[in-house]
Amino acid sequence: MKCSFLYIVQLHAKVTRAHLDMLIPLSKKHYDAKCRSASEEGGRLHVIDRVLKSQKEDSYETDLSTQELDLWCKIMEGAVSTEEIRFHAELKMALRAANREYERLNSKL
Repeated sequence: MKCSFLYIVQLHAKVTRAHLDMLIPLSKKHYDAKCRSASEEGGRLHVIDRVLKSQKEDSYETDLSTQELDLWCKIMEGAVSTEEIRFHAELKMALRAANREYERLNSKL
């Protein structure tokens, strides 16, 4: 049996209160149920929000999968303010970088 490795890329990120203040409202009013569920009870944005509130911190360091980052990009498609548009662009750049890294790591498969 021939085996090979498949590498999964995750990003280590610092999620701030400002990020959540943009993501959560857009998530709650998003047309897509999966995007809405991110801010509902048990959803990732909801969990990070609860952690920040309970620890009285301004940021939370966590690992994000490319799928989760892609979901956050989709949530931020509703961005209208300059700050939201800038954050959406940052998320998209991070996702492109993660996808390039995935291709680099798995190019020999």
